[in-house]
Amino acid sequence: MKKFILFVCIAQLCFVAVKAGAEHKLLQQKDSLTWIEDFKLFRNAVYTNDMATIKKYFKFPVLNAANEIWYLVLPEKEYEKRNVAGGKTIPFTEADLDKYYKKIFTGPFVKSLMKVNTDILYKKHDTETPEQKEGKATTYKMYVTYDKATKILSLNLAYNTVNKNKAGEIEDGGESNVIYNFIVQKNGHILFKEIRLAG
Repeated sequence: MKKFILFVCIAQLCFVAVKAGAEHKLLQQKDSLTWIEDFKLFRNAVYTNDMATIKKYFKFPVLNAANEIWYLVLPEKEYEKRNVAGGKTIPFTEADLDKYYKKIFTGPFVKSLMKVNTDILYKKHDTETPEQKEGKATTYKMYVTYDKATKILSLNLAYNTVNKNKAGEIEDGGESNVIYNFIVQKNGHILFKEIRLAG
């Protein structure tokens, strides 16, 4: 009888352990799905210009390192006037987002965002969109990566411009990047961190 009771107890413990393990695994999957689902919600909000929802992805004021967000939205004379290069971080407010929204989330950004393959991004944490054209001289594409260690979701909008003369020879051009970094929080919600510029 004692052996039978011991067997039942062990069986119950095993069942509880297996069930707890399965629930933990399910919870992990649910948590890991959250950031990709939140990314889809963000993408939809940008596509539909839903400012109320977009603002949920920002914590104001944004303190963008090296003021790169200002270099993106302001003309050269204006950022010189504001002393953007002065070394002091200039806060980017909710009112600034309202004012410069279209300069941050440009046509190429939105078009690229809509072409991100979220299945590949979720599985591989790395994907890129097909190349698209802007005018005759510029092509662009978006590289999207999720770094599990740093919890950074990075949207890298890469431009390549090639200007040619009448003879078809390359005169000038170059590559440039606008990188949108988001922090993936513990609850899976993505939150805008900064814009970085390269090129």
